[in-house]
Amino acid sequence: MAAHSTDSRRGDEDAAGLNDGVAPAQLTRIMLRPMASSLPLGFLAFGTGTILLTALELQWAPPAQGRSLMIMVLAFVVPLEALAGIFAFLARDSGAATALSLLSAAWAATALTVLGLAPGAVSISLGIFLLTLAAMMLVLSAGALRSKPLFG
Repeated sequence: MAAHSTDSRRGDEDAAGLNDGVAPAQLTRIMLRPMASSLPLGFLAFGTGTILLTALELQWAPPAQGRSLMIMVLAFVVPLEALAGIFAFLARDSGAATALSLLSAAWAATALTVLGLAPGAVSISLGIFLLTLAAMMLVLSAGALRSKPLFG
């Protein structure tokens, strides 16, 4: 009678598709390692870039220092934002990945544009680019408000 109940349970498991008739030692198990969020790295890099660009725009640093400030943006901010974007893609966080990747490219475009300007000069094309980027970020932000209000 005990053998009958064991066979009955095994039959129930097979019928439910739990084992599909395979011994437990032969089952393949997939384990996913949890990944930390890349948002803190992206936010800190973004904050650093913002301070560097603000220092130039508000003339906390002399216009002649613009070149070195933009080289710092290219060397520090752009790679960290790109790295954060890559890890967000790997973590399957499409909103954060898109935003961080866009910000990485935006910092690169901004730094290269400012590097090409004479000290103290203004670029209308950079302003148009940044306004376009702001519109894209607003769309991403609106989509993120429900699931990630802080990020949104």
